[in-house]
Amino acid sequence: MSSNTRNCNYHQAQAGQLIQITIIMEAQDMADIISHLSELELTNYRHRRFVPRERLRAYFTKDLIETICRFTKFSIEVYDHHQIVHAVLQDGFQLFATLVACNAVQFIAEFIKADHFSKKSLDSMLPLSEAALDEILKPKNTYIEATSSSNFSSSTEKTRSSTLQNQKRKILELQWTYVVPYFELDQSHRILNESTILPFLKRPSEVGAKGGFSDIYEVELPASHHGILDSLGRNVR
Repeated sequence: MSSNTRNCNYHQAQAGQLIQITIIMEAQDMADIISHLSELELTNYRHRRFVPRERLRAYFTKDLIETICRFTKFSIEVYDHHQIVHAVLQDGFQLFATLVACNAVQFIAEFIKADHFSKKSLDSMLPLSEAALDEILKPKNTYIEATSSSNFSSSTEKTRSSTLQNQKRKILELQWTYVVPYFELDQSHRILNESTILPFLKRPSEVGAKGGFSDIYEVELPASHHGILDSLGRNVR
């Protein structure tokens, strides 16, 4: 073996070790990010956990979003970073948080591609139905041509398909932690999905009054999840 070949092999081995170390360090960093995200959660009167909007916005700074986009694991193209950061900061915190919690941030680009240049925010896609998510995260057709190759493995395709299905399931489940009704004054009637987590800290209590078409209850909202101007910065009832 020539010295040039040995040097080449040595440098390739070094590069491989460096990539492996980077992946290990990033995995730990991502685990820490997910752990810190879970620490933002509050518990409502039904013991269901949710993350208030203002806590979410304060946590996902521009720098943190950029850092996550650079992680090797997610293979997000460098030229997509600016667009992704812009989309999240414009109003994509809930979707981004859901993907972070699922360790599936690589899908953020697929959601941007699915906006049809409508200028709608990423969060306007939420909550996601199973059919809507299947339409956005279609299995890649990267294995069709590979079937003629001797290196193609059907078990590999099945594993990747299974992984994708598991990630979709987690997205559909965890999105409700972040897709939480945000109350302001003078809002009209809304119809909520049965999976919606209401951000009420205490059990609603009757106040002995009735509206034109409903009963009236007193509830308590956390300071970090309401837009009632004369009560900003504190819990409100």
